[in-house]
Amino acid sequence: MTILSRLIQKCISLVLCLSFLTYDITVSYGQDMQISGMVKASSTPVEFKELLENIQIPNEIGEIIDQKIVPNRPMLYIIEDIHCHSEVQANIARILKQLEVKSSKLEEKNKETFKTSNFQHLTSNRFYVFSEGSVNKMDMSFFTGFPDKEALQKAQSKFIKDHSINGVEAFLIGEGNHMAEGLGAEDLSAYVDNIKFMGEFMEEKELQEQVWSNLEETFKNLRKKIYSPELLELMNKRDQYSQFKIGVKEYVSYLLDEESKSSQYPTIQKFTELQVLEEETDISKVESEYLAFLSELEKKLPKEELNEVLKNVLEHRLGRISDQEHYLFLSRYLDAEGGEGFSPLFFNPTGTIKSREGSGGS
Repeated sequence: MTILSRLIQKCISLVLCLSFLTYDITVSYGQDMQISGMVKASSTPVEFKELLENIQIPNEIGEIIDQKIVPNRPMLYIIEDIHCHSEVQANIARILKQLEVKSSKLEEKNKETFKTSNFQHLTSNRFYVFSEGSVNKMDMSFFTGFPDKEALQKAQSKFIKDHSINGVEAFLIGEGNHMAEGLGAEDLSAYVDNIKFMGEFMEEKELQEQVWSNLEETFKNLRKKIYSPELLELMNKRDQYSQFKIGVKEYVSYLLDEESKSSQYPTIQKFTELQVLEEETDISKVESEYLAFLSELEKKLPKEELNEVLKNVLEHRLGRISDQEHYLFLSRYLDAEGGEGFSPLFFNPTGTIKSREGSGGS
């Protein structure tokens, strides 16, 4: 990589970092939230605040996060955008429609309420939308002049899904030039420069990815020549585990031989045994055998001891004791076949339960 390329990359990184500090700092206006202390309450008529609070945005399409009233200034709505997301763009078009309708009613109310006040000059019959990624006036006459409105609406929905138009353009197509006007908020020269820088950045990124891919292939070939077969197998297992192609039991079993598992790492040995036991356990039969076990206890245990068991079962069902505490409590009534103890039940070799009298359970 040349010194010039590194310098360009550092400049692009700096520009991106600075843009993150200023981008997405959005403010929305007009929905039922307390007015900020930006101005004194007496400086704005109470009626005007009430009119602003009547502007509502449905929750399923957007959320208003802040609002402020600035005296003697037109209302400004700032909408946060997510590029190349068809659902978001469709929601932006719906939000703009809601704001346009509410603002039109608000303007009409202003003409009556504030016709002798400082707000009279703020009333307007047009709804202006300032859009990023555009320059000067947004001319949508090609669409708005199309005679078949139903076909136009279907095309508009398809264009949004295909990312051919954004939410602002979709709104302007639906409203027509007589109701709303779109204006680009970008500086053309700065916008073009940014695109050029981004193109150079992406080109450099692709080159770096290609270089790294070539290095990985080189390392892979070197490993085959340098590493032993055992080490290659180890690295293959490690890659399979990191990519979730094999489970932890298979990976641990491969790493440790039987002697090391039993002597140096007893906890890992127990873990692998537990993994094997879980694999051999038929979960679908656990509940039925559990209920059969309780039924056998009910038949065999004295009344007082049975009450203790039922109390423990209830505590477990209510979540007051853990699974471990519950099953450890019940385990006192399980003896190995032929063992000495009070338990009226013991395990069959298959894992099912039978009574000492020989009656089977399932």
